[in-house]
Amino acid sequence: MKEPARALKSANKALGMAREAHSRAAEVDALRFISKAHAAMDSLDLAVQVAFEAMGTSKALADKQAAASLTTSLARAVLELGKPEQALLIAEEARILYGQQRDARGQAELFRDVVASALLRSGSVAK
Repeated sequence: MKEPARALKSANKALGMAREAHSRAAEVDALRFISKAHAAMDSLDLAVQVAFEAMGTSKALADKQAAASLTTSLARAVLELGKPEQALLIAEEARILYGQQRDARGQAELFRDVVASALLRSGSVAK
């Protein structure tokens, strides 16, 4: 359990450095890693909170590919928290972002990894 905590400390340091340098792209990368570290430490609520922050920052950069990836990660995290209906709503936003990028592979992974699992967990049936 020490390694994720050390990784989190390092990522927080990187986040501070990115903010001091006013590098929004580096900030997004650090936030993504911080979210993963929280998830590795079973702090899923914090992981989701940080993922939302990263998603907002990436949207401010107008980097739709990064925003789509972050939104997918967020949908996965919300699904892991046992909230399939919310995960589906977030996944829809990711689908739109992937569509704007004409990223069929991203959309396919989103449907495979998030949408199908969320539908199974919620008991919904896809039409």
